[in-house]
Amino acid sequence: VSPVQIEGKASDVNFKHIRYNNIMQTQRKKDANRNCIYRIQPGPDPNRKESTTWMTKKALREEALKPSTTWVQTGSGKLGTAFVEILGCNDLPNMDVGLNDKTDPFVALVMEDSMVRTDIIHDTLSPRWMPWSTRAFAFNVVHPSSLIMLGVFDFDGPILDDHDTIGRVVIDCAKFDSGTTYLLHYPLHDDPQEEDTRGEIIIRFRVEWRSEAEAMKMSLTTPPRFLINVDNSKAFKVLRYVCRGKVNMEKASLQTIKIQAYELMSYGSSICYVIDVLLGVLLWRGRTNINIPCSIYTLNIWFPIHSVALFAAAVFAIEFPTLIPVILFYGLAWIMATINYHGSIYPNPWKRCKSMQQENKVMILGDCEREPVFIKPGQGVAEGEALDKLDAVKAERVQVFLSDLMKVALKARRMYSKSNMQNISLETEDLSGSTMLEKMVGSYLAYLHLMLYYMCTYLRMLRNLITSKSSSSHRLTMYLVFAGTFWLVTPMEAIVLWSARAFVWTFLGPWMKIVDIWFVHPHYRTTEELKQDPVFRGTNLESLFDSSKFQEMAKSVRVAAEDARKLKDMREYRFGKWSEVIPTVDMSRFPSVPSDASTAEPYLGAPSPKTLPNKEEKTKRDIRKDDNKDEDEHRGYVDIPKKQMRIIELSGQKLAGNMLHKPIGNA
Repeated sequence: VSPVQIEGKASDVNFKHIRYNNIMQTQRKKDANRNCIYRIQPGPDPNRKESTTWMTKKALREEALKPSTTWVQTGSGKLGTAFVEILGCNDLPNMDVGLNDKTDPFVALVMEDSMVRTDIIHDTLSPRWMPWSTRAFAFNVVHPSSLIMLGVFDFDGPILDDHDTIGRVVIDCAKFDSGTTYLLHYPLHDDPQEEDTRGEIIIRFRVEWRSEAEAMKMSLTTPPRFLINVDNSKAFKVLRYVCRGKVNMEKASLQTIKIQAYELMSYGSSICYVIDVLLGVLLWRGRTNINIPCSIYTLNIWFPIHSVALFAAAVFAIEFPTLIPVILFYGLAWIMATINYHGSIYPNPWKRCKSMQQENKVMILGDCEREPVFIKPGQGVAEGEALDKLDAVKAERVQVFLSDLMKVALKARRMYSKSNMQNISLETEDLSGSTMLEKMVGSYLAYLHLMLYYMCTYLRMLRNLITSKSSSSHRLTMYLVFAGTFWLVTPMEAIVLWSARAFVWTFLGPWMKIVDIWFVHPHYRTTEELKQDPVFRGTNLESLFDSSKFQEMAKSVRVAAEDARKLKDMREYRFGKWSEVIPTVDMSRFPSVPSDASTAEPYLGAPSPKTLPNKEEKTKRDIRKDDNKDEDEHRGYVDIPKKQMRIIELSGQKLAGNMLHKPIGNA
């Protein structure tokens, strides 16, 4: 079907063309059977107006789960497509004050160079977006590890203040398998300090790559930088909330310092867990389960494979010191691969990471078949909670041991200090001075915030890198393996030796006096010359600016700056003067994780006309289904035929060209 070139509601992030709520219109009534029915928002299906104007709550929720008939296609990428359908929300907080007034929710989505939104559903705390409404979006992906960021808002008209924020979710496309339809239930969080959720959002998600091998190779590269512009401050605050959240952690304030301090304290349990694992390795406690079949029974033993690897690495490092870099590279790769393996077999499928083995297989062999993904509600949740509880107990025992050890040491020190005359204070303590708040204000607040901000940022990066929650984990592991192999197969000892010889014979020989006479001396006089004339007249390094090479460099810099200013002006002219840099990595303290109610099933595509059953076959199939429901399980998600879809095409904000910039899709 040919896309329709229109600017629809999805691109109206500035809310210039919206349907306001008609307070005089009845939204709920009783039907002939005395059942409560609701008016469908934002309107009925144009092809079924009579049956879709009013629905019961059950029929409304069942209708929302049907495949979408209207899709908004946006973005500038050609690597693949991410399909997102906003089906509904549950138990949202009431953000309005009126007696019969309730939340007017809408969802804003940001991915790479595109920002879109859904329709507004007025006066409801559990909205449902219908298949014919603006709820389905197909993002053309530029980079496979790009993020899809969603924010749920309560719409406020132009007379009121900004749209009230409810919660946000961040989806990493790299964590999901292609060819699979996910029905995701995400809890909504508004503030990083709040532990309680503010309802949930229901999303149907699927990602498809033109070439999975090409996408996997692209994941080893750094994502490009994206910008999105809007033309008013109200829309900009929506954009910024979707990208950064309610609290701007880059801004120095007492609130951000408090959040970052609590985050740093929370990493103590993780450190204690690492210490427990290291103790297990040092004490040769088994980490790998091996089953040995015997004549009568199967022998089950725990083999300390990591202890053996550490012992062998230490022996080789002592006996062959030249292999220390190889052992270091391979050791780090071993640690990364081990953590990835345990993360890929975690019982809860929504907290798993992708297996490096599968990723390497796709990169080497190309697009290869894999088993279809089936995830049922609550699958692996109990086992995952039991494993988390076991890890928490391991960390707690180390933490208690270290705490008791510190208490004993402090008690011993106090006993010693009371018996030592030199440690007894003989002067009165000065209790005057500024309060804690007064000491933290001013410029010191900014420095403290900057230190805590970078500490938290790098600790999050390290956490995501080690636990394979980042797309860079696979890349780092491969680099370590390649570096170790390169060091092993090349004569690095001879290379280092001859490099050292070249350095010594080049920069430490007597010919450096010639360098001094011809190049350094005109700008840097000797001590004897300074004694005769102890006046420093400058270095005259600015004479380098007159050289032809520097003039060429300066010209290229000026041209690049002019191009950047032209691009900035063109973006402001086409999209608005308010701009925001789109994050390429999820640096949230609490990453978004689907709840237990989420499911997954293979995507079977749309049935062809030949495979569509007639009425008799459909009746027989329904009878068989009622007779034996267990044998007729749902084997995958079936979409509607494409000829029944209405596609709205919106260009992204990525521009191409030099003098007259154009969107990528129209270039």
